[in-house]
Amino acid sequence: MTNYENLFQEKMKDPQFAKTYYDARLDRIIKDRLENLKEKTARNESK
Repeated sequence: MTNYENLFQEKMKDPQFAKTYYDARLDRIIKDRLENLKEKTARNESK
């Protein structure tokens, strides 16, 4: 395991860090999917 992976595992033991990490990750996923939907909608409207 790399130093980064070890550090990440240690940090994930902290409940506050884990919650913040997953909240931010979920936020990025939702924003990415929303952006994809907006692009698909824009392409379909231009047809």
